[in-house]
Amino acid sequence: MSEVAPEPKRLSIFNGSTPKSVKTLRRKFRRGFKLPDGDNMLKEQTGQSDRAAVLITAALLDDLLAFKIGTAFKFDFDEAEFEKIFRFEGPLGSFSARLEVAVLFGVIEDETFQQLNIIRELRNACAHSTEKVNLEDSEFANVIHRLIAPPIGFTTPDIVSSTRNQFVLEAAFLARVLVAKGREVARAEYMLEVNKIRAQLHDASPDKPPQP
Repeated sequence: MSEVAPEPKRLSIFNGSTPKSVKTLRRKFRRGFKLPDGDNMLKEQTGQSDRAAVLITAALLDDLLAFKIGTAFKFDFDEAEFEKIFRFEGPLGSFSARLEVAVLFGVIEDETFQQLNIIRELRNACAHSTEKVNLEDSEFANVIHRLIAPPIGFTTPDIVSSTRNQFVLEAAFLARVLVAKGREVARAEYMLEVNKIRAQLHDASPDKPPQP
């Protein structure tokens, strides 16, 4: 009589338990319904690789988009409910899903959708590339130039020449769009700052004529 083979053991990865340290990590970096600290995130770009700069920027804009969608809800919710609504496997769990819902319901303008979708594509390329990421390479630069070119973007060659800095400056404008009440308000605020920078560059120029 042949022996009965023992039943295979259930793999431990399916036991459903999550280590306490992982739960603590999740709690610390849970988004919650609050504005992300954009200043700190943008400062973190300094000295980082091009890959990190794109990933940090995309994460900031993704969080700002979630916050903007949350402010459009017609009901109040607590932190736990917000986390449930924007959970990863939920209908608003991905950057692409949030973008589509936001533009379909008029939370963001078509131009903002186009720009954020370009940044989402840049993020995906940077996240999955196994090669060194250089934003000056034509594959990245051509996409970034679509991001900053009119009619949806802004070109600022007189302020910054590198593709990376143009990307960062345009992303800063988009962050302002998501916090402000639409693109026109953000554009007016943004241009005031750009003009200040232009004036500072003009004052520092060696070709500036001497004052009488």
